Amino acid sequence: MNEMQEKAYLPTKIAGLELHNPFCVGSGPTVKTTEMIRQIDEAGWGAAFIKLTIDPEPYINREPRYRWWAKDKLHTFTAEKRIKLDEALKICEEGKKLAKVTKIMSNITYDGPDGVEGWVRMAKAFEDAGADGNELNMCCPNMSFNVEVTGDEIKKCTGASMGRSPHLVAEVVRAVKAETNIPLFAKITPEGGNIAQVSKAAFDAGADVVSSVGNRLGVPPIPDINNPKLSSQMLQDEPSITCLSGPWLKPLALRDVYEIRKYNGSLVSVCGYGGMAKWKDYIEMTMMGADLIGMCTETMLRGFDFLHKEITQLKKYMERNNYATFKAMRDTIVPEVRTAKSLHLTEAVAIVNEPKCIGCELCMPIGHCYAIEMKEGKGWEGKNKKGIVALVDAYKCTGCSTCFDLCPTDAFRWTSVPKDRTVIPV
Repeated sequence: MNEMQEKAYLPTKIAGLELHNPFCVGSGPTVKTTEMIRQIDEAGWGAAFIKLTIDPEPYINREPRYRWWAKDKLHTFTAEKRIKLDEALKICEEGKKLAKVTKIMSNITYDGPDGVEGWVRMAKAFEDAGADGNELNMCCPNMSFNVEVTGDEIKKCTGASMGRSPHLVAEVVRAVKAETNIPLFAKITPEGGNIAQVSKAAFDAGADVVSSVGNRLGVPPIPDINNPKLSSQMLQDEPSITCLSGPWLKPLALRDVYEIRKYNGSLVSVCGYGGMAKWKDYIEMTMMGADLIGMCTETMLRGFDFLHKEITQLKKYMERNNYATFKAMRDTIVPEVRTAKSLHLTEAVAIVNEPKCIGCELCMPIGHCYAIEMKEGKGWEGKNKKGIVALVDAYKCTGCSTCFDLCPTDAFRWTSVPKDRTVIPV
């Protein structure tokens, strides 16, 4: 192993696969050539899913149009180039010869007249080409589902259009699993709002792993509201519904994985995608139920060589907290999640540490709060130009904590509710 591969070594096992680590490059623009697979392997990734392969030839296949909205931590793409089956099989075969530590996986969609038999045929072809596993793409929102959302009619039922149906997902999973011998992943869409239930159908039909999804279909930022008909994407004339991904998605992605894990129990295997960028993100995702962590957008922005640095930080965290393995962290948060009804709330009110207040008045406009006013005071000497400081009325404070988050100098702290306060503030 090279130095990066050694530093990225964090062994795990899933669906019978011995992986170098639990981190995967998701099916996308960074897994479309054998040279990319070589770079992925050199960087020490656990697995790589070849870019979406559609058979017959993709019915929507355009040159890619991407944008990275750095301020919003948002990645968007409208048009995209998919791979034909013969191209992908060649990448798989050549990639297997190159890869020393990285497992090579497919990501497939069949869209021809043969129905389920076509899915089986594709899966078997990748198995024959040496793939370590197959992944069924029942998630991509930028195919037929995109057309549905815009109101156009289409007879296709691929990607997210299919992944919302437990029946269709189970039918394909069952057939492919019966005819192949390598691990089977099913990548399920959250667009229907029932990702946990569809995942159960996939598991019951024989899927070894269910993968969540790292994107949503949505409307990108409008770059110029004075010319709103212009496209947000470069080299594209018209506006369009787009795939959205990137760090902004993490809260939704964590929810997806949590729902899958909560609904399907501790015995199934889950690969979590969405918003993964730093080692802390990986921890959150596995604590919400993921066995594997998938990334795509981050590799588009940072390449592949960042992984060993993040894993180094992850290992330090695991050592500090006595986690012997990555999997030992899994599900840590899942049983602790409560509904609003069963939460235990601490009673307290805010108070101002005047020497830290600069009189900025950022806490004053809070629309739901009637507890804060400004009074004369020195505040932070040398920093407070107005000669005023915030004051909290303990009899009106609800303890919502908004002032804490708005304060630029961390001037608020908690104190006990007055003993003679009998009326709870609205």
